[in-house]
Amino acid sequence: MSWLAVVVFFAVSIPSAFGQTVSILNGGEDPASKAVEAALSHTLRAKGYLVKASSTDGFVLLLNVLKAQTSVGASAGLAGSLTIVSMQRPQVAELALSKPCQAEQAMTQRLQESLGTRLSQIASTIAFAPTTERLADLLSGFSHKTVQAAAHKVDVLAHEVQKVNGQAVRP
Repeated sequence: MSWLAVVVFFAVSIPSAFGQTVSILNGGEDPASKAVEAALSHTLRAKGYLVKASSTDGFVLLLNVLKAQTSVGASAGLAGSLTIVSMQRPQVAELALSKPCQAEQAMTQRLQESLGTRLSQIASTIAFAPTTERLADLLSGFSHKTVQAAAHKVDVLAHEVQKVNGQAVRP
């Protein structure tokens, strides 16, 4: 496997076709978690993303929200944790590996499928805000910047891999 293919796999493992799709996996069932998820979805859709719930398509946003309280029990707003990952390694393999390598990877892929899904962490953050809307705004801003940067890197790497492999470059 070439050095460039290794970079594609380990630096940013998300094909550019998934650049405008985000999926939100919410770790909470409480009203605050659901409200932040809804506000986050709304904000990202307004920025042009296709947002899916309970999916692993595209960039996956792992969301956790907790109510923050003072030591005497008074409400202090919300704390939100957001981790952006991808589970789209097979699509990257199709771009980065030659046909013989892809054939050899079939056995490895079957083994990975039986052991479980591999994911690539892209970035994570923790934010604190007084309201669900403000927390969603902070998390969606982080998501937007991170997803755009990762999608751009993948586009550049995919074009380089195609050049190295002698394939026609996608427009």
